[in-house]
Amino acid sequence: MTATPVRTTEEGRGPSMRALIVPMSGVLVAQFVANLSATIVATALPSIRLSLDGPAEHATWIVAATVLGNTASTPLWGKLLDRFSPKNMLLVAVALFALGSLIAGLAPHTGILIVGRAIQGVALGGVINANAIVVAGLVAARFRGKLNAWTSAVQTSATLAGPVAGGMLVEAPALGWRWAFFLSVPFALTAIVILFFTLPKLPAPATHGRGDILGGLLIGTTVTAGLIAVSIAPRAGEQPVVVWVSAAVALVGTILTVVVEARAPDPVIPLRFLRDPVVRGSALAALLVGTSMFSATVFAAQYLQLGVGISPTQSGLLLMPGAIATVIVNIAAGQFMARTGRVRPVLVFGTAALAVGNLVLALVFVEPIACVIAATVLITCGTGATLQNLVVTAQNVTDRANLGAVSALIVFGFVLGGTVGLVVFGTLLEALLGGPDPGLAGYNAAMFTVFGIGALVLVPAVVITIAMRPQILRGTMAPAPTAPETGAVPVVREAREG
Repeated sequence: MTATPVRTTEEGRGPSMRALIVPMSGVLVAQFVANLSATIVATALPSIRLSLDGPAEHATWIVAATVLGNTASTPLWGKLLDRFSPKNMLLVAVALFALGSLIAGLAPHTGILIVGRAIQGVALGGVINANAIVVAGLVAARFRGKLNAWTSAVQTSATLAGPVAGGMLVEAPALGWRWAFFLSVPFALTAIVILFFTLPKLPAPATHGRGDILGGLLIGTTVTAGLIAVSIAPRAGEQPVVVWVSAAVALVGTILTVVVEARAPDPVIPLRFLRDPVVRGSALAALLVGTSMFSATVFAAQYLQLGVGISPTQSGLLLMPGAIATVIVNIAAGQFMARTGRVRPVLVFGTAALAVGNLVLALVFVEPIACVIAATVLITCGTGATLQNLVVTAQNVTDRANLGAVSALIVFGFVLGGTVGLVVFGTLLEALLGGPDPGLAGYNAAMFTVFGIGALVLVPAVVITIAMRPQILRGTMAPAPTAPETGAVPVVREAREG
């Protein structure tokens, strides 16, 4: 059985959303199960620590391994998506995710569990990047907002549902924490079957140049070493050698990566893309926006449970209004972009919502539960309105052969910002709490400081989106390159907002 390609209509009309439901069904299932894994372990972590052998510090890595795998692998997935069929790459990523989930669920000790989580993270990077390229292959830039509304809503819903599902599985007497991983396997296999039969085989760009193997290894090593150094830095006195060696590897690796990527004929991260102010602004905004990735899930849920004192399941339910609001906002944003072709107003709204959401989270001492709900709604809506549309903005000035690399560059900035935000904000929060039982007053004071800083970090992102060069999203598909063998990037002229 062969899926029928979706016909892209002429500029100004756009494809029927009904016609896209079938080819997008497998993509949405894959998106849901992959993103669910990022937070479902949060409420299951205490049970895992009690039932598995392993040092106490492994608890941090059970969460961080997925984020590290995602961050380090994102540029590599981008390059693979520029060389091979997006459909095939998405199938590989989902299969890899099923394997990682199975390994994590069967883990006899925390070391194997961390390996399984790292494989899940690598697969998550593939799913996120492949989804961006699949959407780009199905519809023109102007109409991607409609599909991104679906994917953002699914991503946010899965992220917010994770703590609830994890708490319910742990509390179920016949199941337990292992089912937080086993549950992903049948969903992943279902996604593979749906993708195989319903997603059209999108054309792969012409392969140009030799693979940048050295660049890929350098990027993965540098990112991993840097994040290890940052995560262990607060306990430098316990593991000084690891901290200094990781920091040195990250520093040398960064220098070598820049040199290698600048000279490679077909680099994993083409630095020449950053010469374009639109791509450069989108990448920097994504980095700043990413710092709030876990504010509305991990940190808010932690505050509700440890500060306010409610159960994991109840805390997860209190975060669900954010998912509902995100669906509404993303649909409205997609309709606006399809009708007008303008993306900058959506980006300004998204970054402003993120900044205000962090500020509200800092003010939880006023009214804890009401502020958490309001902050969650603002932060999730802001994230949904920015990430995918920053990718669309960069894609709009890029030719078809480089969509994967440019998309991965923006996603890489986002996940790198998320990792740094998780580590830095988490470390600062723990330091300010000063102990296992700080009380509500102590938690309120720590939240005020941490997320007051978080709000300030988002201010430059608001400025970037306001100052970003206005453009009209293309209503037709991106052109193919004219001379890929030279390594040059064809210039794509975009219309300007009037």
